[in-house]
Amino acid sequence: MVSVHKLLFFSFCCLYPGIS
Repeated sequence: MVSVHKLLFFSFCCLYPGIS
């Protein structure tokens, strides 16, 4: 399920907005 992976990535991005 790609959706799950995408959701995890989005959540990680939210936790660490400095990644971008």
